[in-house]
Amino acid sequence: MSAYRNQYIDINKWTRPGIKNNGVKKLVVHYTANPGAPAANHYRYFGQTLPAQNRNLSEKKQTFASAHIFVDRTEAICIIPLNEVAYHANDVQQIVNGQPYRGVAALKPNANFLSIGVELCIEKNGTFHPDTIARAEQVCAELCKKFKLDPINDIVRHYDITHKICPAPWVSRSQGFTDFKNGVKARLGGVVINKPTNNKSKTNTDSNKGRFIKNTVVSSDGLVLRTQRSASSSMVLNLPNGTVVKYQL
Repeated sequence: MSAYRNQYIDINKWTRPGIKNNGVKKLVVHYTANPGAPAANHYRYFGQTLPAQNRNLSEKKQTFASAHIFVDRTEAICIIPLNEVAYHANDVQQIVNGQPYRGVAALKPNANFLSIGVELCIEKNGTFHPDTIARAEQVCAELCKKFKLDPINDIVRHYDITHKICPAPWVSRSQGFTDFKNGVKARLGGVVINKPTNNKSKTNTDSNKGRFIKNTVVSSDGLVLRTQRSASSSMVLNLPNGTVVKYQL
């Protein structure tokens, strides 16, 4: 079962131009900057609201914007086919030597023709909900597998391309972005958990040390790994039902 569902907006010149892309070299992550609005709201905005607004504006005042997939805590919606261009990562934020700043060489000259845009919805307080991050990891893992991408090197921020402060939570705290990419990699290659040894444990003998144990998550709700033994602590990973967990004694 796919981590996202397809619900395409109609072709229009402002949000879905219907132009075929030149292949997918990177995944570009964004944030919606629209506190509290779920993925469905953005489907309506880019499919109906923005085109309607643009029709009543002069050409110079019209907005061209979109992304392929929008992710919130409960669902992910693909609004533009993955083989088409979305207007998500070719803005001009900085001029260097008379040219727009472009920080990812593989996406030059226009990242919109060479990448897929994935937008993470934010909560009312401007943060990413842990379930949104977990779902976005699933989406990006599926896309990396589909397009044969390396999650560590081929997932980039909007900021990396144009220096726009996007996604803001992962520009101000880059470790969050690093954790996200590692989470995607874990979902692709199987999760490896290094469990600390306890020298006082009678069961942890020298003969067992370093041995790998495999278990399978069988709960229908999956398994949530947190930083502490408390439901209120921060979530590290959300492992779906059927995940094989490999840990080391």
